[in-house]
Amino acid sequence: MLPTSAPYLQLAAFRFVLRAAEAIQIPPNAGSTLRGGFGAALKRVACFQRSRPPDSCAGCPVAHQCPYGYLFETRLPPDSEVLRSSSEIPHPFVIEPPESPPPVYEPGSALELRFVLVGRGIAFLPYIVLAFERLGEVGMGRGRGRFQVEEVVAEHPLTGHWAPVYRGGKPLACATDLTLSYEELAAACAGANADDLLVEFVTPTRLVADGRLVERPSFQQLVRAALRRISSLSYFHCGNRWEADFQGMVATAERVETAATDLRWVDWERYSSRQETRMKLGGVVGSARYRGPVSVFLPLLLAAGVVHLGKACSFGNGKLRVRW
Repeated sequence: MLPTSAPYLQLAAFRFVLRAAEAIQIPPNAGSTLRGGFGAALKRVACFQRSRPPDSCAGCPVAHQCPYGYLFETRLPPDSEVLRSSSEIPHPFVIEPPESPPPVYEPGSALELRFVLVGRGIAFLPYIVLAFERLGEVGMGRGRGRFQVEEVVAEHPLTGHWAPVYRGGKPLACATDLTLSYEELAAACAGANADDLLVEFVTPTRLVADGRLVERPSFQQLVRAALRRISSLSYFHCGNRWEADFQGMVATAERVETAATDLRWVDWERYSSRQETRMKLGGVVGSARYRGPVSVFLPLLLAAGVVHLGKACSFGNGKLRVRW
Protein backbone atom coordinates (compact mmCIF):
# COMPACT_ATOMS: atom_id res chain seq x y z
CA MET A 1 0.00 0.00 0.00
CA LEU A 2 1.37 3.39 -0.97
CA PRO A 3 1.83 6.06 1.71
CA THR A 4 -0.71 8.88 1.55
CA SER A 5 2.08 11.47 1.80
CA ALA A 6 5.84 11.74 2.01
CA PRO A 7 7.76 12.96 5.04
CA TYR A 8 9.45 16.33 4.79
CA LEU A 9 13.08 15.44 5.23
CA GLN A 10 16.16 17.55 4.58
CA LEU A 11 19.54 15.81 4.85
CA ALA A 12 23.10 17.00 4.37
CA ALA A 13 26.40 15.10 4.55
CA PHE A 14 29.85 16.54 5.19
CA ARG A 15 33.22 14.84 4.94
CA PHE A 16 35.75 16.05 7.51
CA VAL A 17 39.44 15.63 6.71
CA LEU A 18 41.51 15.74 9.91
CA ARG A 19 45.30 15.91 9.50
CA ALA A 20 47.21 14.30 12.37
CA ALA A 21 49.84 16.56 13.96
CA GLU A 22 50.74 13.81 16.44
CA ALA A 23 50.09 10.08 16.57
CA ILE A 24 46.38 9.42 17.09
CA GLN A 25 45.33 6.06 18.48
CA ILE A 26 41.63 5.27 18.37
CA PRO A 27 39.79 1.95 18.81
CA PRO A 28 38.28 -0.03 15.91
CA ASN A 29 34.84 1.26 16.90
CA ALA A 30 35.97 4.84 16.40
CA GLY A 31 32.47 6.31 16.59
CA SER A 32 32.56 6.27 20.39
CA THR A 33 35.83 8.23 20.57
CA LEU A 34 34.76 10.71 17.89
CA ARG A 35 31.31 11.31 19.36
CA GLY A 36 32.60 11.66 22.92
CA GLY A 37 35.36 14.04 21.90
CA PHE A 38 33.00 16.05 19.73
CA GLY A 39 30.43 16.40 22.51
CA ALA A 40 32.97 17.60 25.08
CA ALA A 41 34.47 20.08 22.61
CA LEU A 42 31.04 21.34 21.49
CA LYS A 43 30.12 22.05 25.09
CA ARG A 44 33.31 24.11 25.49
CA VAL A 45 32.61 26.26 22.45
CA ALA A 46 28.81 26.58 22.64
CA CYS A 47 27.47 26.17 26.21
CA PHE A 48 27.41 29.32 28.35
CA GLN A 49 26.90 27.30 31.57
CA ARG A 50 29.37 24.49 30.92
CA SER A 51 30.62 24.60 34.50
CA ARG A 52 27.34 23.06 35.70
CA PRO A 53 26.86 19.28 36.06
CA PRO A 54 26.66 17.07 32.95
CA ASP A 55 22.86 17.08 33.03
CA SER A 56 22.71 20.89 33.08
CA CYS A 57 20.62 20.95 29.88
CA ALA A 58 17.64 19.62 31.83
CA GLY A 59 17.17 22.95 33.60
CA CYS A 60 18.60 25.26 30.97
CA PRO A 61 16.11 27.85 29.62
CA VAL A 62 17.76 27.87 26.16
CA ALA A 63 18.51 24.15 25.79
CA HIS A 64 16.38 23.82 22.64
CA GLN A 65 18.16 26.72 20.91
CA CYS A 66 21.72 26.12 22.18
CA PRO A 67 23.93 24.25 19.67
CA TYR A 68 25.15 21.87 22.39
CA GLY A 69 21.74 21.27 23.94
CA TYR A 70 20.00 20.81 20.60
CA LEU A 71 22.63 18.65 18.90
CA PHE A 72 24.12 16.59 21.69
CA GLU A 73 21.59 16.42 24.53
CA THR A 74 18.54 16.46 22.30
CA ARG A 75 15.41 16.52 24.44
CA LEU A 76 11.68 16.42 23.92
CA PRO A 77 10.30 19.94 23.25
CA PRO A 78 7.71 21.00 25.84
CA ASP A 79 5.02 21.45 23.15
CA SER A 80 5.60 18.09 21.46
CA GLU A 81 2.51 16.25 20.22
CA VAL A 82 4.32 12.88 19.96
CA LEU A 83 6.60 10.70 22.14
CA ARG A 84 5.49 12.59 25.24
CA SER A 85 6.39 9.62 27.45
CA SER A 86 10.03 9.90 26.39
CA SER A 87 12.57 12.41 27.69
CA GLU A 88 14.87 12.08 24.69
CA ILE A 89 14.36 12.14 20.93
CA PRO A 90 16.63 11.23 17.99
CA HIS A 91 19.71 13.40 17.58
CA PRO A 92 19.82 15.48 14.38
CA PHE A 93 23.22 14.09 13.44
CA VAL A 94 25.03 10.87 12.62
CA ILE A 95 28.80 10.42 12.80
CA GLU A 96 30.14 7.93 10.28
CA PRO A 97 33.66 7.02 11.48
CA PRO A 98 36.29 5.40 9.25
CA GLU A 99 35.13 1.85 8.51
CA SER A 100 38.59 0.26 8.97
CA PRO A 101 40.80 2.68 10.90
CA PRO A 102 44.48 1.81 11.31
CA PRO A 103 45.74 1.11 14.86
CA VAL A 104 47.54 4.46 14.79
CA TYR A 105 47.21 7.52 12.58
CA GLU A 106 50.81 8.62 12.20
CA PRO A 107 51.72 12.34 12.12
CA GLY A 108 50.87 13.75 8.70
CA SER A 109 48.24 11.13 7.86
CA ALA A 110 44.57 11.96 7.22
CA LEU A 111 41.65 10.75 9.31
CA GLU A 112 38.36 11.12 7.43
CA LEU A 113 34.87 10.92 8.86
CA ARG A 114 31.40 11.77 7.59
CA PHE A 115 28.87 13.92 9.43
CA VAL A 116 25.19 13.63 8.44
CA LEU A 117 22.92 16.45 9.59
CA VAL A 118 19.12 16.58 9.57
CA GLY A 119 16.82 19.59 9.12
CA ARG A 120 17.53 22.35 11.64
CA GLY A 121 20.79 20.65 12.51
CA ILE A 122 22.31 21.66 9.15
CA ALA A 123 22.47 25.31 10.26
CA PHE A 124 24.76 24.33 13.15
CA LEU A 125 27.60 23.18 10.88
CA PRO A 126 29.84 26.16 11.85
CA TYR A 127 29.62 25.12 15.52
CA ILE A 128 30.50 21.54 14.58
CA VAL A 129 33.58 22.73 12.70
CA LEU A 130 34.57 24.90 15.69
CA ALA A 131 34.11 21.92 18.00
CA PHE A 132 36.44 19.76 15.90
CA GLU A 133 38.98 22.57 15.76
CA ARG A 134 38.84 22.71 19.56
CA LEU A 135 39.10 18.92 19.79
CA GLY A 136 42.14 19.06 17.53
CA GLU A 137 43.83 21.47 19.95
CA VAL A 138 43.31 19.25 23.02
CA GLY A 139 43.74 15.95 21.18
CA MET A 140 41.75 12.72 21.15
CA GLY A 141 42.23 9.01 21.57
CA ARG A 142 44.81 7.29 23.73
CA GLY A 143 47.64 9.75 24.32
CA ARG A 144 45.52 12.70 23.20
CA GLY A 145 46.93 13.03 19.70
CA ARG A 146 46.36 16.47 18.22
CA PHE A 147 45.22 17.29 14.69
CA GLN A 148 44.09 20.12 12.40
CA VAL A 149 40.80 20.35 10.52
CA GLU A 150 42.20 20.49 7.01
CA GLU A 151 39.00 20.51 4.98
CA VAL A 152 35.25 20.02 5.17
CA VAL A 153 33.47 18.92 1.99
CA ALA A 154 29.71 18.89 1.39
CA GLU A 155 28.63 15.68 -0.34
CA HIS A 156 25.23 14.94 -1.84
CA PRO A 157 24.19 11.59 -0.28
CA LEU A 158 22.47 10.38 -3.46
CA THR A 159 24.43 11.72 -6.44
CA GLY A 160 27.89 11.96 -4.87
CA HIS A 161 28.38 15.53 -6.10
CA TRP A 162 30.61 17.48 -3.74
CA ALA A 163 31.99 20.93 -2.98
CA PRO A 164 34.43 22.19 -0.31
CA VAL A 165 32.82 24.40 2.34
CA TYR A 166 35.77 24.88 4.72
CA ARG A 167 39.52 24.79 4.16
CA GLY A 168 42.59 26.06 5.97
CA GLY A 169 40.67 27.63 8.84
CA LYS A 170 38.28 29.58 6.60
CA PRO A 171 34.71 28.96 5.42
CA LEU A 172 34.25 28.82 1.64
CA ALA A 173 31.31 30.00 -0.43
CA CYS A 174 29.26 27.13 -1.84
CA ALA A 175 26.80 28.04 -4.59
CA THR A 176 25.50 24.49 -5.01
CA ASP A 177 22.68 23.09 -2.87
CA LEU A 178 23.84 19.60 -1.92
CA THR A 179 21.07 18.81 0.56
CA LEU A 180 18.89 15.78 -0.08
CA SER A 181 15.10 15.59 0.26
CA TYR A 182 12.80 12.59 0.55
CA GLU A 183 11.19 13.67 -2.73
CA GLU A 184 14.55 13.21 -4.49
CA LEU A 185 14.80 9.70 -3.09
CA ALA A 186 11.27 8.92 -4.26
CA ALA A 187 12.04 10.29 -7.73
CA ALA A 188 15.18 8.15 -7.93
CA CYS A 189 13.05 5.06 -7.21
CA ALA A 190 10.18 6.00 -9.53
CA GLY A 191 9.34 3.23 -11.96
CA ALA A 192 11.21 0.59 -9.98
CA ASN A 193 9.43 -2.75 -10.06
CA ALA A 194 11.64 -4.67 -7.70
CA ASP A 195 10.68 -7.89 -5.97
CA ASP A 196 14.18 -8.74 -4.73
CA LEU A 197 16.12 -6.58 -2.30
CA LEU A 198 19.56 -6.96 -0.71
CA VAL A 199 20.17 -5.07 2.53
CA GLU A 200 23.74 -4.82 3.79
CA PHE A 201 24.17 -4.06 7.49
CA VAL A 202 27.51 -2.27 7.24
CA THR A 203 27.90 -1.31 10.91
CA PRO A 204 26.29 -3.00 13.95
CA THR A 205 22.54 -2.52 13.63
CA ARG A 206 20.78 -2.71 16.97
CA LEU A 207 17.04 -3.23 16.51
CA VAL A 208 14.58 -3.98 19.29
CA ALA A 209 11.22 -5.72 18.79
CA ASP A 210 8.86 -6.72 21.60
CA GLY A 211 11.51 -5.66 24.11
CA ARG A 212 14.18 -7.98 22.68
CA LEU A 213 17.23 -7.43 20.51
CA VAL A 214 16.75 -8.68 16.94
CA GLU A 215 19.42 -11.00 15.56
CA ARG A 216 17.70 -11.87 12.24
CA PRO A 217 15.70 -8.79 11.16
CA SER A 218 12.56 -9.52 9.20
CA PHE A 219 11.52 -7.06 6.52
CA GLN A 220 8.58 -5.95 8.64
CA GLN A 221 10.92 -5.16 11.54
CA LEU A 222 13.15 -3.11 9.23
CA VAL A 223 10.16 -1.15 7.92
CA ARG A 224 8.77 -0.52 11.40
CA ALA A 225 12.14 0.79 12.60
CA ALA A 226 12.56 2.97 9.49
CA LEU A 227 9.04 4.42 9.84
CA ARG A 228 9.70 5.33 13.48
CA ARG A 229 13.06 6.95 12.75
CA ILE A 230 12.10 8.85 9.60
CA SER A 231 8.82 10.12 11.06
CA SER A 232 10.56 11.26 14.27
CA LEU A 233 13.34 13.07 12.38
CA SER A 234 10.75 14.71 10.14
CA TYR A 235 8.68 15.91 13.09
CA PHE A 236 11.35 17.02 15.55
CA HIS A 237 14.02 18.37 13.20
CA CYS A 238 12.23 19.25 9.95
CA GLY A 239 9.01 20.70 11.40
CA ASN A 240 6.61 18.31 9.66
CA ARG A 241 4.34 15.62 11.05
CA TRP A 242 4.23 12.75 8.57
CA GLU A 243 0.65 11.58 8.07
CA ALA A 244 0.62 8.24 6.27
CA ASP A 245 -1.08 4.85 6.36
CA PHE A 246 1.55 3.29 8.61
CA GLN A 247 -0.59 0.24 9.40
CA GLY A 248 -1.10 -0.39 5.70
CA MET A 249 2.63 -0.08 5.02
CA VAL A 250 3.45 -2.54 7.80
CA ALA A 251 0.80 -4.94 6.48
CA THR A 252 2.41 -4.80 3.03
CA ALA A 253 5.84 -5.36 4.59
CA GLU A 254 4.54 -8.54 6.23
CA ARG A 255 4.12 -10.03 2.74
CA VAL A 256 7.88 -9.74 2.08
CA GLU A 257 9.81 -12.90 2.92
CA THR A 258 13.40 -13.35 4.05
CA ALA A 259 15.04 -15.31 1.22
CA ALA A 260 18.57 -15.61 2.61
CA THR A 261 20.78 -14.21 5.37
CA ASP A 262 24.47 -13.94 6.05
CA LEU A 263 24.40 -12.24 9.42
CA ARG A 264 26.37 -12.27 12.63
CA TRP A 265 26.19 -10.40 15.91
CA VAL A 266 29.07 -8.09 16.82
CA ASP A 267 29.37 -6.91 20.42
CA TRP A 268 31.22 -3.84 21.55
CA GLU A 269 31.13 -1.60 24.60
CA ARG A 270 31.90 1.99 25.39
CA TYR A 271 32.29 3.87 28.65
CA SER A 272 30.15 6.98 28.98
CA SER A 273 31.94 9.49 31.22
CA ARG A 274 28.83 11.68 31.13
CA GLN A 275 26.61 8.86 32.47
CA GLU A 276 29.47 7.12 34.36
CA THR A 277 28.51 3.71 33.07
CA ARG A 278 29.49 1.14 30.47
CA MET A 279 27.12 0.80 27.52
CA LYS A 280 26.68 -2.20 25.21
CA LEU A 281 26.24 -1.14 21.60
CA GLY A 282 26.51 -4.41 19.67
CA GLY A 283 24.35 -5.26 16.70
CA VAL A 284 23.86 -7.23 13.49
CA VAL A 285 26.30 -7.00 10.57
CA GLY A 286 26.24 -8.81 7.25
CA SER A 287 23.45 -9.02 4.67
CA ALA A 288 19.91 -10.21 4.15
CA ARG A 289 17.94 -10.77 0.95
CA TYR A 290 14.20 -10.11 0.92
CA ARG A 291 11.64 -11.10 -1.73
CA GLY A 292 8.16 -9.70 -2.27
CA PRO A 293 6.52 -6.29 -2.86
CA VAL A 294 9.55 -4.18 -1.87
CA SER A 295 9.34 -1.36 -4.45
CA VAL A 296 7.12 0.91 -2.35
CA PHE A 297 9.67 0.82 0.48
CA LEU A 298 12.75 1.77 -1.55
CA PRO A 299 12.70 5.54 -0.75
CA LEU A 300 12.12 4.77 2.94
CA LEU A 301 15.04 2.34 3.14
CA LEU A 302 17.33 4.62 1.11
CA ALA A 303 16.55 7.40 3.60
CA ALA A 304 17.28 4.99 6.46
CA GLY A 305 20.59 4.22 4.78
CA VAL A 306 21.56 7.89 5.03
CA VAL A 307 20.41 8.52 8.62
CA HIS A 308 21.11 4.93 9.84
CA LEU A 309 18.71 2.67 11.69
CA GLY A 310 18.26 1.33 15.22
CA LYS A 311 19.98 2.27 18.45
CA ALA A 312 23.13 4.40 18.77
CA CYS A 313 22.92 5.86 15.26
CA SER A 314 24.86 8.95 16.32
CA PHE A 315 27.87 6.69 17.03
CA GLY A 316 27.72 5.29 13.49
CA ASN A 317 25.68 2.18 14.30
CA GLY A 318 22.99 1.06 11.86
CA LYS A 319 24.56 2.02 8.51
CA LEU A 320 22.70 0.26 5.68
CA ARG A 321 23.28 -0.21 1.97
CA VAL A 322 20.31 -1.17 -0.17
CA ARG A 323 20.55 -2.85 -3.60
CA TRP A 324 17.86 -4.08 -5.96
